[in-house]
Amino acid sequence: MADQKQALITNLQKADQAVKSQIDADPTLPQTEKDRQKAAIDRGEAQTMGQISVAADATAAKQVANTGTTTNQKIYVPGQTITGDSGQAAQFKVQVTDQSAIVQQAIDAAATKGQITANQQINLTQQLQRVVSAAQAAGTAATTADQLLTANQKLTNDLTSVQYNLAINIASYQLLVAYNGADQAINDDPTLSNQEKAEQAEIVNVRWNTGQQSLVAAKTVDEVDQFTSDTVAAINQVHHGGQPVDERMQSYTAKIQASAAQAVAQINQDKSLSPTGQAVIVEAVQNNRDWYLHELQGLKASLRPKQWSKTI
Repeated sequence: MADQKQALITNLQKADQAVKSQIDADPTLPQTEKDRQKAAIDRGEAQTMGQISVAADATAAKQVANTGTTTNQKIYVPGQTITGDSGQAAQFKVQVTDQSAIVQQAIDAAATKGQITANQQINLTQQLQRVVSAAQAAGTAATTADQLLTANQKLTNDLTSVQYNLAINIASYQLLVAYNGADQAINDDPTLSNQEKAEQAEIVNVRWNTGQQSLVAAKTVDEVDQFTSDTVAAINQVHHGGQPVDERMQSYTAKIQASAAQAVAQINQDKSLSPTGQAVIVEAVQNNRDWYLHELQGLKASLRPKQWSKTI
């Protein structure tokens, strides 16, 4: 009885090994699928061997062995053929065409929107064409599923590289648009003084430079998009209007009057001056005060808001 069971186990193992050899030799299966099928056979074999060992008699043991052998043979399922119109290689080539078309559409759309230059469009298209040519050649040369998997992974990486370069070009454009827009808004703002314009423009410049440095450090398209979004938002937050001209007039008028009043008070308290001397100097201060106030009113009446903001 024991010898019969051992013979059944040996035959089971030989049959399973024959199936696993078929799997290993099958070019239509990638290695991961080969490993999965062989592991399933090993599990079935172990289960069948255990059932043989506890079988009540030789007949039961043989029945278990036959069932186990048949079950394990069914585990092996070949893949789709590599060649032919509907083979794996042909399907891969269709994938190359479809995926590259999506990237080309993105390149052309960016050019239409003015987000990339004509030269950048040409360079990106040429890069994409090289990717497509290499992938199609790999598909033609492939004789195994693993070779096609390798070609597919390379295709994915190469298309990602094209998309990354496109994203960098678009990001540079978007940062420049944000920079120019903020700079123009600051320069055209009549409520800002020259000093205030210079200060805001410097902040814009710093944030633009920081954004450019972030793009250099970006490793993925998602990082490029995030850095771009953050930088554009930061640049757009810089410009804010200043004090309106009328309010500035009131402020400067008050300052002139206060300065004049302070000077008059100091003159009147100066005991080294005679009353006549005090009166002469006070009159001079008040004349200066009136002259400055008159000049302010004249500027307000004669200058446009933009000229006024530059003057003050």
